[in-house]
Amino acid sequence: MVRRLLVVAAAAFMVSAPIVAYAAGGNLPPLPSLPETPQTDDPTVIVLSVEHGPGMGSASCFQNPNAGNCNGTNPTDVGCSADAYTVFNAQTPIVDQTNGAVIGYLELRYSPHCGTNWARTTFTNPAYINPLYQRDTYVTAGTLRADDPFFNDEPVRYSAELYAPSTTACANVKVTEGIIAIAQLTGTCA
Repeated sequence: MVRRLLVVAAAAFMVSAPIVAYAAGGNLPPLPSLPETPQTDDPTVIVLSVEHGPGMGSASCFQNPNAGNCNGTNPTDVGCSADAYTVFNAQTPIVDQTNGAVIGYLELRYSPHCGTNWARTTFTNPAYINPLYQRDTYVTAGTLRADDPFFNDEPVRYSAELYAPSTTACANVKVTEGIIAIAQLTGTCA
């Protein structure tokens, strides 16, 4: 609880001085803090995926936040995205390691009401919003991991959430072209 209060205090302090990210020799303008939006995808792929699982969620996480009610849920479906913010206002650039192109940004999201974290990626380069590029957006907290229950063709993707009010959580993303990893990084941890 104390750690979350420090995060909120640090975020409030930093609002007047936003973080500027540098990548591939230049400044990247920060993105506006966008709300989570419903995602669409191929239900056949979702059903067949063990790691990514089906879209999940129930209002019980918002009504009674705890690990049992919140872990693995969709923050939009359960209402936790309503008060969410990007931790430290930090947007970590995602760079294609094969050519230096900036693909987009990775963020760690947090809901004070639910005590949950999730990772969000926003692809700003339209060339990468394509089934050719597989994106795994996920959040880790201790030994737990929650993946993006969806795949591609959407500019904004986010993982399922983890209840982590007193555990350090980290935003992560792995982007592959076929079987070749072109970007893999851990962004903000808090």
